[in-house]
Amino acid sequence: MHVIIKRSTARLSENLRVVVAGGYYGEVEIYSMNDGFFSYGTNMPMALTEAASIPYGESFILVGGKDYTFWTDTDRKFKYA
Repeated sequence: MHVIIKRSTARLSENLRVVVAGGYYGEVEIYSMNDGFFSYGTNMPMALTEAASIPYGESFILVGGKDYTFWTDTDRKFKYA
């Protein structure tokens, strides 16, 4: 799992979110620091572990890692939108 803090600007206040992505099912969970609740994002196209996370503008990219299903290395890249 990767924990990424994603900051976006709202009209009157800052919305700070923590994004958790990856694992056996490729799930994406988003925790809102403003309201204290989790929501689900769109699952990743593959189960992924041990990827590197790189900031990219107001988002981030996951690079490399292992395919969690077959436990093989991957060179795929995923941008969080």
